[in-house]
Amino acid sequence: MILRFVPFLALVELFFGATGTWWSLGGLNVRMLLFVATFINFLLLILLYLPHERGYWLFGDWLPGTFVIMNLPWLTLVPLLNRVSIGQSFDEANALLVLVLFYPCIYLLRSHRLVWGKIKAMIGLLGVLLACLHLVIWVVGYLFDKSNSIGASLQAIYRIQSGIFVGIMPDGFYRVFFVTSILLVPTFFGCLHRVLEQSNRRKLNTCCLVLVTAAIIVTYTRGYWIAVLCGTALTIALRARRSGRLRRRMILTALVMVVLAAGFWMLDVFGSQSISTALSQNEVLMRLASVVNSLDTGNKTRLEETIRLLTTWWTRPVFGYGYGSSIPGDYRSVEAFSYEATTPALLMKTGLVGLGLWVAFMVGIVKRARRKFVADEAGRVWYAYWLGGFVAFILAVQTNPLLFNNVGMAILLFFIIDATTIDRPAHSPQLP
Repeated sequence: MILRFVPFLALVELFFGATGTWWSLGGLNVRMLLFVATFINFLLLILLYLPHERGYWLFGDWLPGTFVIMNLPWLTLVPLLNRVSIGQSFDEANALLVLVLFYPCIYLLRSHRLVWGKIKAMIGLLGVLLACLHLVIWVVGYLFDKSNSIGASLQAIYRIQSGIFVGIMPDGFYRVFFVTSILLVPTFFGCLHRVLEQSNRRKLNTCCLVLVTAAIIVTYTRGYWIAVLCGTALTIALRARRSGRLRRRMILTALVMVVLAAGFWMLDVFGSQSISTALSQNEVLMRLASVVNSLDTGNKTRLEETIRLLTTWWTRPVFGYGYGSSIPGDYRSVEAFSYEATTPALLMKTGLVGLGLWVAFMVGIVKRARRKFVADEAGRVWYAYWLGGFVAFILAVQTNPLLFNNVGMAILLFFIIDATTIDRPAHSPQLP
């Protein structure tokens, strides 16, 4: 029991620890320390139960480890050839080591010392609690915080200057954004699955879905909104041939989302006393519409950043400059190597070869997940929501520098384990 407490603590810190740098020891932040401690705990569990019940690894488990190993040239040789500091390279890409947790974790799951269903339920609960935290901060800030004091207090508590934005945006919307807010995206699809596919606790699950959706709205992050919309559309398309009862649930869920969006809009109605003014000046609607506005400041910055990244990549098109490389003067965060245009940045750092490796890795994960999809009806149901959530996550990190950190890699690890683990009813066919 004690050995399972550290992994639980690591999960809690992942959701509520912001950037995970609020405390450090020997140069390692608390999140990395907890991940290392979790790895050691898993190894101890394997050794403890090895004489009694053995797990196993399969040939198909090679994907995460091979991917990490094949990234080593861009952590060492390529940066050295381009005079990029190895320390800076490791600072950017050390989160890849989170994927190594796959091996002890999948071994313990197959030996039945860990139960994936319970772990998923715990993760879902933490995601809903994170959503509640967003909404509590938003309500208090919307009503009382006119000087952005909450955001300043949170930055002082977590001892960071970036990774948190809580305060009033230039257009007047009170935004609540943490670097961990991206965890709300896969949480949304877990809640959607429970609402549409499970008959028990439907009212509670619907409330959770509403809370998570509202929290995604108050992050005021267009990438999240579009990612969730696209992922949901994909899920519905995969489930469109289901029964009329499921279609009615989908319609009901859509109506709940519309009512929720209308609630945010009515806040402006009460403020302006004019429906036409509220409709034309609603912050959420204007924020979403700004995605296609070439004059939007954020869009212009990302476009300029993309052009400069592609220009730099063209000078090293095959292998790039390595992790940790950057374009001097063209960044928007405290790390010089961090860019919001994720795919162009990957292309500049790893070249065509490295980007091809990343694409092959993502395709490999989807192909492994598809093996459940073709097995039976239970697999097809699971796959629709898994793929919708996975695509939403990939889209969400395209315009935000959230892939190369412990949170982004932990989410990727979750999707890989979920695609690999046998989590099916006893009467269903088992997959190797």
